[in-house]
Amino acid sequence: MQPSSLSGLPAGVGEALEAEGVAELYPPQAAAVEAGVVNGESLVAAVPTASGKTLIAELAMLSAVERGGKALYIVPLRALASEKKTEFERWEDHGVTVGVSTGNYDSDGEWLASRDVIVATSEKVDSLIRNGARGSTTSPAS
Repeated sequence: MQPSSLSGLPAGVGEALEAEGVAELYPPQAAAVEAGVVNGESLVAAVPTASGKTLIAELAMLSAVERGGKALYIVPLRALASEKKTEFERWEDHGVTVGVSTGNYDSDGEWLASRDVIVATSEKVDSLIRNGARGSTTSPAS
């Protein structure tokens, strides 16, 4: 399955993936698409390292944004949050805004609500929830 054949994503995303060298989805990624990940269906991807889980999450997040929603990508470490934010910022060319929320960033619900994709540590998500930063701020995608 070629990325450019995918529907339900912001315009140009499939072509951008192909330009990055993703000529064809790995079998677990194609199975996720067939299971409806780009249509808002939930799934669990229990596959080995380097088999494409991040791209599956990106497809879920991008499709949620395309449908008018938001996405939350939770990571265990601040360094990983920063890395993923930088990685996901490539979608800003396609109209997707990305923010990060970790212990070392001052990020309240109002600021986060202005972003489409939020990358956060699990501790920060717990803190935001406990301190009332809910509203339309986030919905799980990964």
